[in-house]
Amino acid sequence: MVTNSENDSAHNAQANEPYYWNPSDRYLPTFEHEGLRLLAHLTPGYDLSVLLEMDAPLGVINIMYPLESYPRIAEFRRVLSEPLDTEIANGLQGKYFFVYTARHTDRIYWRGRGHGITICITADQWSQIRTLFDTAFQHPEYARAWTRLAAQHGR
Repeated sequence: MVTNSENDSAHNAQANEPYYWNPSDRYLPTFEHEGLRLLAHLTPGYDLSVLLEMDAPLGVINIMYPLESYPRIAEFRRVLSEPLDTEIANGLQGKYFFVYTARHTDRIYWRGRGHGITICITADQWSQIRTLFDTAFQHPEYARAWTRLAAQHGR
């Protein structure tokens, strides 16, 4: 089940994420789903910045993956919505991300272009990330921000 924090998002960000908090930013509700958290804020220049936190099983590192700016988030959302076939040889390639699967495995490799960070997750985990993003962006605050940003970017 996806849950979200309807409390004062700026207060939650300040209390729980002091390194990420900026008093001039407008924070959106935090969403959680099966060890995943999506934190988001709108900057003073009215761009969206999200942080995807992934808790890992014991013995594996946790990951915090920032997705900053409308174009990157839009491409990531598009890639999330694409069906992934385990036999895709070339993967899903975009300007900011490359997502591919290894043959004969349920592993999905998600790589950010520019910095080369590659995250290997299962198809089930990929589906959980998709559910988290779908739920968050249906929330009225996310939907309003996304509609405004899409208009600003001519989409």
